[in-house]
Amino acid sequence: MTATATPTELQIRPRYEGSNICTWIGFKHVNYMVEEAVLDHLRQHGHKAGELYERHGLCVDITDIDTKIMSAFHIDSLATATVRPVVSPGPELRFAVEISLDGVKAVTSKVSVVLRLDPRGWPASEAPAT
Repeated sequence: MTATATPTELQIRPRYEGSNICTWIGFKHVNYMVEEAVLDHLRQHGHKAGELYERHGLCVDITDIDTKIMSAFHIDSLATATVRPVVSPGPELRFAVEISLDGVKAVTSKVSVVLRLDPRGWPASEAPAT
């Protein structure tokens, strides 16, 4: 699978659980927003994580996130995440993610994704019940 060069956008809000200092969102939940933007990018290009696993036994693993937060998020923030594929020298998929609030850049992130076969050797739909 190759990630298409077409950027995608997603309107996203932080989850309520992430508000750990009054209404401010903690860094871990900002990374959750980055992860969701990347997974949505794959979905928009016809590569749903669930289907990749169920049909082909491929796990979608986010293996690296390097995020810089330049502006605080609050519980009711509505952000726009833009995901752009980046050329990768290796087998992983790489993405540049930018999240903006009211048109102002709030987050930049570099994300690596690896597709790996289920170690059991079969798609999940064929796996025996445990």
